[in-house]
Amino acid sequence: MTSKWNFFNKFILLFFLFLIPIVYLYSNSHRNTMALLKEQITNYNLNQLSFLVNEIDTNAGKLATFPIMLNQDPDIREFQSYFLSSKLLDLDQIDMIQRVETKLVLQSTSSVWPNELSLYSTSLDLLISTNTMNNKQAFLKEVMTHGQGWNFIDKGKKRAVFSYTLFDPFHKAGGTEETDFILEMQFPASNIEHLLNRYKVEDGNQDPFFYSPSSGSDSILYNGSSDRGKVRALIADISIPQNREKGELTHTLDDKKYKVFYVKSKQLGWYLVDYIPEAEVLGPIIKNRDIFYSSTGLLMLLVIVAITFIYRQVKLPIQQLVYAVNRIKNGDFSYRISIRPKSEFRFLLERYNYMAMQIEQLIENVYKEKIHSREAVLKQLQSQINPHFLYNCLAYINSMAKLQDHDAVIAMSYHLSKYYRKTTRVENQTIPLQEELDLVHSYLEIYKLRMNRLEYRIDIPDAMRRLSIPRLILQPVVENAIIHGIEQKKNSSMLRIRGEIEGGICLIHVEEDGFGLTDDEMERLAEKLRAPLNEEMGCGLWNVHQRLIIKYGESSGLSFSRSELGGLHVVIRWDEPGES
Repeated sequence: MTSKWNFFNKFILLFFLFLIPIVYLYSNSHRNTMALLKEQITNYNLNQLSFLVNEIDTNAGKLATFPIMLNQDPDIREFQSYFLSSKLLDLDQIDMIQRVETKLVLQSTSSVWPNELSLYSTSLDLLISTNTMNNKQAFLKEVMTHGQGWNFIDKGKKRAVFSYTLFDPFHKAGGTEETDFILEMQFPASNIEHLLNRYKVEDGNQDPFFYSPSSGSDSILYNGSSDRGKVRALIADISIPQNREKGELTHTLDDKKYKVFYVKSKQLGWYLVDYIPEAEVLGPIIKNRDIFYSSTGLLMLLVIVAITFIYRQVKLPIQQLVYAVNRIKNGDFSYRISIRPKSEFRFLLERYNYMAMQIEQLIENVYKEKIHSREAVLKQLQSQINPHFLYNCLAYINSMAKLQDHDAVIAMSYHLSKYYRKTTRVENQTIPLQEELDLVHSYLEIYKLRMNRLEYRIDIPDAMRRLSIPRLILQPVVENAIIHGIEQKKNSSMLRIRGEIEGGICLIHVEEDGFGLTDDEMERLAEKLRAPLNEEMGCGLWNVHQRLIIKYGESSGLSFSRSELGGLHVVIRWDEPGES
């Protein structure tokens, strides 16, 4: 049988073994490159956002110091100490208020970020502000609502501000009865929006926004060209960890993956957030990856085409040739290869067909000669048995004649003449089993003449009696049972013959109650039957065994075992019924 791992299969396996390391190395390199690039993109964007947040915190921090600095100013402190019993101001008080207003304006204009400063005195119930439009009632409501520190105030009409409020005393906030005065600094959210626009201009791929998770989706500052719908959808889905100052998230929006980067402002508590489509940044590498895998797929397709071509032009003719050789090996010389490839294999296959045809003719001639030879061997084997039986019978007649037992001699002569009338007709090499049983019956009757104690029983089904078997198959076995079994044991007298058919296998059992054989002796007897005939071994059983094998095949023949009667049990077996 041809091995599955032939040259063709090994060639295919070798190709894929070469391809696998290449794909693995590229995949590993691509994976490492992607990881490094993602890390660099994350670091770059977080550094950019951190720089912008630092600028916001620096400016917001400077503005947050204005109320603290003003709180320490002598004029402001003196202004706090005023308390009016009447609603009229004297000249000194008016002058003091003007100085405070001037200092608020100077302080407000000293920053690069536009801002507004407001001062409210509880004792005077007076509001001083750099914004002349500032209303005292609105101011008090606003600061009392939001309290001390940084706050985000959306005043509507696209006007939003960040305010830093300082109550004096510092530890108190709430109602005005507990506060001496209030300082507030406000800067418009547009200051941060300008920074976002500048950041967007410097790197056009970015879309930053300023966001406060605690204030809801309304607390968002956009850059000038921001996609506000996408930003709101993004904010609605992402969740920024409150315990982290900066980091990144991966989010899918509209079936697109986005990298979301965030950095928290330490001053304002807001997050500066930026997002970029992952495909835009990783696109070139992904494209190179797709080109590589497409090229690999195309290469594999070309290899499959090449393998198919090699299979049809090389593998298939060789396979057909191997199959044809195996058919010849199994004895089928009539098989011819029908494939005619347009290649060098055509000549080889044609030569094979011509060779097979010649071998078939030679085999037919040899087979015919073998049949004639086989028939001659069968006749020769049969002729060896007949003289053997005749010698035993003549020896018996001689003994009876010496004893002057004329009846025994007459009976023996009668049965011998009856027996040889059948056995000398060698034109038919097979006879019905019934005819062989008649011969055995005559043979046993002859023996019964000389051995009165002999008893026998024949139990053969009628279906078996009609089967055809080679001549003198049963008689030598019966003869062996009498001579080597019953005759050797003085009190032995029983011979039993029975037949059966099991699954198309014919069996005839011959048993006697003689001494029998040991296991070793039966094994040696079986080996002698399989070995060539020699002078030390009688030819009866050997001839029967060899004739059965020649007629019915290797699984047929004689086998031995112990009999229930005490002697030897011989089984005659052939695998299929003979010709009827």
